[in-house]
Amino acid sequence: MKIINNTLYATSMVASLETLVYGVKAGLDAKTMLDVINVSSGRSFATLERIPQCVLDRSFPVRFTTELLHKDIKMCIDEAEKLGAPLFVSPAARQFLAFAMTQGDGDKDNVFPIRHFEQWAGVQFGEKPAA
Repeated sequence: MKIINNTLYATSMVASLETLVYGVKAGLDAKTMLDVINVSSGRSFATLERIPQCVLDRSFPVRFTTELLHKDIKMCIDEAEKLGAPLFVSPAARQFLAFAMTQGDGDKDNVFPIRHFEQWAGVQFGEKPAA
């Protein structure tokens, strides 16, 4: 059950990170997007808890590392394959987490890899660093 839960979280978290960065690139305000999403059908633990508490203010406290989340999603995908249960979305989230680990994010919180989407898009989600 744990690896199923964490895989569901990982897929919704990665999708949330990439789409929220896209929203900033399109000119939308980070907090406003979260406020709207969190009273709409796109809400999830990532948008309700993790992103507002860890990304919006750019604090990125380590609560559950990228490496541990990757381990769980990999275990889930491997077990699903053994059982013959197809997974299509989960491998994409696993691949992104694996990439993030190659960039030194393994010991950082699992929402820290938003920085890759931000870098690729040339924008930052959340508060700007203090000058």
